[in-house]
Amino acid sequence: MSERIKKPIFNEFAQKYEIDEIFAKVTALPNNCWVTYAINRETKQVIDVNIGKRGAKDLDKLVNRILLLKPKRVYTDKWKSYKTLIPNHLHRMGKTLTNNIERYHLNLRTHIKCLSRKTICYCKSVKTLTAIVSLYFWGYTLNFKTLPKVR
Repeated sequence: MSERIKKPIFNEFAQKYEIDEIFAKVTALPNNCWVTYAINRETKQVIDVNIGKRGAKDLDKLVNRILLLKPKRVYTDKWKSYKTLIPNHLHRMGKTLTNNIERYHLNLRTHIKCLSRKTICYCKSVKTLTAIVSLYFWGYTLNFKTLPKVR
């Protein structure tokens, strides 16, 4: 079912965005897995998400998709990779500037247990984590009339 989820196309330009990452426990990866996503600061809508390592290479994919929307500002925490990827005239850093997305982290940790900090819950693969996060963020895009009926 998760293959049928369509990520909405956002045609919003000149908006303010917040970008941050949250740890996810995945047993298939020997290293850590991170869910990095961006939200619109005013509407609180998730714009884009990237699941992978916490490196500049994976982060670059998400930042480039946000920069295509020609943002007014991009707010992040003080992680050093953001400085190299986001132009200085758009970028603002600080923990108090990312309150909206930090609150979203709390909701995610409450609803998706494999994102909780101290838990025995985990995902077995990145594909499973991607399906869970996609359903959480964009499950409303599913057309339930076209799904097969379960008996």
